[in-house]
Amino acid sequence: MLRRLMKYEFLSTGRIFGLCYIGVLLAAVLVRILSEFAYNQSETMRELLPLPMADIFAALSAFLYFGMIVAVIVVTLILILQRFYKNLLCGEGYLMHTLPVNAHQLICSKLTAAVVWTVASTVVVMLSIVLLVATPGSMFDFLFAFGDFLQRFQQEAHFSFLVLCLEFFVVLVVAVAASILQIYAAIMLGHQAPKHRILLAVVAYFAIQMILSTASVFLLMGAFFVPSGVWDGLVAWMAGLGPVPAMQLAMLFMLVSNLVLAAVFYFMTEYLMRRHLNLE
Repeated sequence: MLRRLMKYEFLSTGRIFGLCYIGVLLAAVLVRILSEFAYNQSETMRELLPLPMADIFAALSAFLYFGMIVAVIVVTLILILQRFYKNLLCGEGYLMHTLPVNAHQLICSKLTAAVVWTVASTVVVMLSIVLLVATPGSMFDFLFAFGDFLQRFQQEAHFSFLVLCLEFFVVLVVAVAASILQIYAAIMLGHQAPKHRILLAVVAYFAIQMILSTASVFLLMGAFFVPSGVWDGLVAWMAGLGPVPAMQLAMLFMLVSNLVLAAVFYFMTEYLMRRHLNLE
C-alpha cells in the first residue's frame, strides 16, 4: 500500500514540478541565446537584432530566469507544506485516514516525495546554470581536468573521490529529510490547537529551532570545560588520520546527528497523528 501512496503522491505533484523544471531550463536557454545576440559584435547579428534591443531582451530574460529559480524554490516549499497539511489534516484527511494504511505509511509517502522533489529541484537549478554558462570547449576542458583530478586524488588519498561524493550526498539527503520532518512535527504541534493552527505551527517551528540552537550553544560552552590535554590529544589524533578520514569522520558526525533529529521529529509526528489527530 505504501507503493500506491507514493505513486499517487508523485502523480499529484509531478505535473506542477515538471512545468517548473521545463520553465527554468527554457529560461536558461533563452538567456543564453539572447546574451549571444547582445554581446556578439558581428555585423550580421547587429542587422538581425539591434544591440540596445538585444541588451534589453537579455536583461528581461535574465530576470525571467532568476524568477523561475525563485519559483522552483517557492513551489517546492509550498507543495511540501500543502501536501502534508491539506492532504492529511484538512478535509482530504477524512478520506486518507480511512484508507487501510497506518500513520507510518502516510508520513513515509509524503516524506519520500518531498525529499525526491527537493533533490530534483536542486539538480535542475544546477543543470540550468550549466546550460547558461557552459560551452562545448569549456565542458571538454572541465571533463578532462575532472578526470585528471580523479586520478590524482586516487593516487594521493588512496580513496575514490566519487565514493566520497556519494557519502556526502547521503548525508545531504538525510539532512533534507530531517529538515522536512521538523516542518511536519511543527505542523502537527500547531494542529493540536482549536484555532489559529497555521500561526501556531509557525511558532512551533521557530520554538523547535530555538531549542536546537540553544542546545548547540550549551554543547559549545561545555567544550570549554574539557581539559586542554584531551583537546590536544584529539587534535593530534585527527591530524594523524589524514584529510579524507577526517572528512569522513565529520560526515559521520553530521549523519548521526541528523538521523537522531530525524528520528525524534518522525516519531513526534507519528505519535501526534496516531494518538491526537484533530482534523479540521
